[in-house]
Amino acid sequence: MASLVLWSTDAALPSPLPAPDIAVEVLSRSESASELQEKLDDYHVSGTALIWVVDPIRRTVMSMAADSAAVVLHESDTLTGGRVLPNFSCCVAQIFEGIARDPEVDEMPAPPNTGIRH
Repeated sequence: MASLVLWSTDAALPSPLPAPDIAVEVLSRSESASELQEKLDDYHVSGTALIWVVDPIRRTVMSMAADSAAVVLHESDTLTGGRVLPNFSCCVAQIFEGIARDPEVDEMPAPPNTGIRH
């Protein structure tokens, strides 16, 4: 069963924060590779079982499960929830429906090297 943890802005956050079952990061042009890597490290250390990094510019999703190597999925691939969301699957292209392609894709820096398989 997947978890979703929300806190009111008025409530004190528990310490330490519980690890989510899944984390979804959507890259932005302003996010540096080191900022992303810091977030990924935090998720790994806390025990997050599944991390998806969505890149709307390159139209890819990097899927990182705690028990396997990271995989970069392209629009023709299918994203699955693995053990965390066993009944979930969708075509990566569906994630980017309605988002215009960016003509400057080749100018964007690559995400950090995390031992990713393509």
